[in-house]
Amino acid sequence: MEKAQQENQLLKRSLTGVLLIGIIVAMTFVGSNGFLLLLLVINELAILEYQRLIDRTGVSIQKLPSQIIGALFIFIAWLLVEQLYHASILMLLIPVIPFMFILELFRNKPNPFQDIAFSIMGLIWISVPLSLFLCLGFLPFQAGQYMPVMIMAYFIILWLSDTGAYLAGTLLGRHKLFPRISPNKTWEGSVGGLLLALLAGSLNYILFHHLQLGQWLCLAIIINVSGTLGDFTKSMLKRTAGVKDSGNILPGHGGILDRFDSLIGSAPFAFIYLYYIL
Repeated sequence: MEKAQQENQLLKRSLTGVLLIGIIVAMTFVGSNGFLLLLLVINELAILEYQRLIDRTGVSIQKLPSQIIGALFIFIAWLLVEQLYHASILMLLIPVIPFMFILELFRNKPNPFQDIAFSIMGLIWISVPLSLFLCLGFLPFQAGQYMPVMIMAYFIILWLSDTGAYLAGTLLGRHKLFPRISPNKTWEGSVGGLLLALLAGSLNYILFHHLQLGQWLCLAIIINVSGTLGDFTKSMLKRTAGVKDSGNILPGHGGILDRFDSLIGSAPFAFIYLYYIL
């Protein structure tokens, strides 16, 4: 019975993964508008899951304002890298944080500054990294040129890294990596993920040629290590909220945060690295 359940779970995970990959590839290569839409959807669903998790801790987060402001972050980033507006459009973000303080004056909640802090934290943790990830598709910022190949290469590293960690952890996992935060993660899985991330970096060098081999390998290490830390951060939030999965929108995978935590965790570090080498 247990074996049948495991096989059923693996089948659901595989089918969901294939469908999700197909959607990501299609939306990435359809153009910058499609890529923008993809990240807006991921952002809104991720923030919604974040808000539900925070609700379980007793904090009264500013829900709708957080979703609107998070989408604004990503949309303004897109306008900038598409070079549709001057950098002065960033001025629109200046009143965002003061607005959240002002809004709290009228909500009449028992812990207003705690509510403000958790509302802002969601934007910093989710929307800012996704905005930077959007910018990766336009590096080195020449005439608003969108380069889906770099985004696809990034996802290849993420996907192979996750696959290596899952397979190595399932087949060989013995030694716990960070049991206080994520009891199922093992050192063996971590090494497996890193090895396949390096393989993905080598594959990207063969397929795309946008970076030197050493640069691809460095990027793979950055994505793997910071992505793993992003996974732990999400696990820390789930343990605080007392739940197993961040959501159930993706059968076999859990929620959007469960699937994109590595992307959210790695995007800022990868952006800094690529910005300075491109």
